[in-house]
Amino acid sequence: MGEHTKNTVILHMLVTIATYTSIYEASLVKGMLENEGIPAFLKDELINQINPLYAIAIGGIKLLVDEQFKQQALQLIKETKKSGEMD
Repeated sequence: MGEHTKNTVILHMLVTIATYTSIYEASLVKGMLENEGIPAFLKDELINQINPLYAIAIGGIKLLVDEQFKQQALQLIKETKKSGEMD
């Protein structure tokens, strides 16, 4: 009989670490995190293109990262804001 291989499914818990009303700012922060090796995702970013008021109504554009990167991502955002690089 042949060997059976096990399929492993790894589920990642994504958490929202920030919300934005500007797609520009959300994309900028997402890119900064990805450049630091942190996978990041935007949720509800396309609604902003349809109607910016909808983005506000649904709570903005959400920036999500894997739960394991949450503290590192928040620290990077904090440091970047503190240094004025995101202004």
